[in-house]
Amino acid sequence: EALSVPQGHCLLFCGYQHHEGVAVTEGCRYILTGFVDLRDEDEKVRPFYGTLPGELPRPHGAGSHDFPSPHLPTNLARLQRAYGGAAGTELLEAIAHQPPALPHVDTERLARRCANFLQSGLVPDEKFYQFLQATVGDGTREDESGRRGRAG
Repeated sequence: EALSVPQGHCLLFCGYQHHEGVAVTEGCRYILTGFVDLRDEDEKVRPFYGTLPGELPRPHGAGSHDFPSPHLPTNLARLQRAYGGAAGTELLEAIAHQPPALPHVDTERLARRCANFLQSGLVPDEKFYQFLQATVGDGTREDESGRRGRAG
């Protein structure tokens, strides 16, 4: 069903819904996009998906319990609060050895990556590298093959 939005109004919707923009024949259209990443119990998330049939989008969409972006400032602050203000290497060690109880968030993958980094010094991917940069600063380096690891 096509929707028409009056001039001066906006429309908010779930990006998983099929959508498209009709060509502008007169005037200007301004598009402001944004994303909300809601992690909660399925019954609380489902209303945001309207008539989307079947299972909620997973594993990394809303309704997921994965923690894909720990490097973002709000997520890093959330982790630091969960560990009583721990920062830097102390935070990495805390995550590696005692994953926090963050409601509706799975930090097991992050805990494994922190433990592996602390043991081997290897950085598995770009997002974990960004997390390290936000957490411990520039304590990593690239080797001749482009792999990142602990500086030193």
